[in-house]
Amino acid sequence: MNFEDSIFKSTIRAFFKTFGGFIGFFAAIVAFCMLFMFIPKTPDVTGDQSRPVVQANAEGVKAILPNSSPVILRIPIRGFIGSKTLNTQTITTILGNSQGLAIEKGRVKGIILDIQSPGGTVTDSYNIFSAIMNYKKKYNVPVYAYVDGLCASGAMMIGCSADQIYSSPTGIIGSVGIIFGPLFNISELMERVGISQMTFTDGIGKDELSPFRKWEKGEGKTIQTIINYDYKFFVDLVVEHRTRMSKNALIHQYGAHVFDPETAFKHGYIDHSGASYNLTLRDLASASKIKDNKYQVLELKPEFSLSSLTQGCKSLLNKGSGKIKLELPLSSEFFIDNMGKPLYLYAPYLSE
Repeated sequence: MNFEDSIFKSTIRAFFKTFGGFIGFFAAIVAFCMLFMFIPKTPDVTGDQSRPVVQANAEGVKAILPNSSPVILRIPIRGFIGSKTLNTQTITTILGNSQGLAIEKGRVKGIILDIQSPGGTVTDSYNIFSAIMNYKKKYNVPVYAYVDGLCASGAMMIGCSADQIYSSPTGIIGSVGIIFGPLFNISELMERVGISQMTFTDGIGKDELSPFRKWEKGEGKTIQTIINYDYKFFVDLVVEHRTRMSKNALIHQYGAHVFDPETAFKHGYIDHSGASYNLTLRDLASASKIKDNKYQVLELKPEFSLSSLTQGCKSLLNKGSGKIKLELPLSSEFFIDNMGKPLYLYAPYLSE
């Protein structure tokens, strides 16, 4: 055996050893996931669990205090409203667990909303607004909002649940409006390339605005009626809770535009421009009548559990089919998940 053969065989041996180790490691992960998938689950009678995580107070200190100390509950309103991490269920779970489950009942003296969102679905935006309003009324606690960057459309609706809205110097606020679509019609393209289609329906207007046929005159009026209704509802809600806002100006001047903090303050969208998060916390602690600055800022995050691990494994294994499923956050998922939904969303890329 010559020198070249020896190097070649050593290289092949090292490759298969590394490859075998990788396969063994991956097989162990799959086996571990499958094991937990078949473990009997104990019913969760209290709903989704949360764990309190200490956040910095207005002085930048993460205080570890007795369980009887006052709490300011921090709720992040970040990302698309209606997503897996920010929806009606996630927020109602946080609010519910803050009174006796994750946090001792009666400890929460105030809520700070940390907003960085372009908005989202009409339903989730209103449901979250309503849940915070009900909580505020039931437990008699002040709610302050801090705009960290973007507070638009559905996020503006949620912000209206706050007694005071503060914005950073670089905030973007507004977009009181609604959007549905865009909708496309490819009937002429289909005719050119010789494609035909057939859809079976029953009920007047069931295939309204179908992209595969020419639209009839006046088609879409029912959808526009819904859009008009949701817009009026949004405007009335904003004007009711942002008392310096003029309804006439909102409809005919401000529209669904977004504004810098100083302009937003002048128009009545917010109460304080050029503010900081720490200032917002400090003012909230004062409004909550917390003495001697002795309080904890807590954020409730999902608790790790066997059920969440099992769910993650099911996603990896394509729900038990044995096929490995890799998912990427594609933009097409946004359109699929929200198809047919009116949106309180600031999305200039969706409009003309």
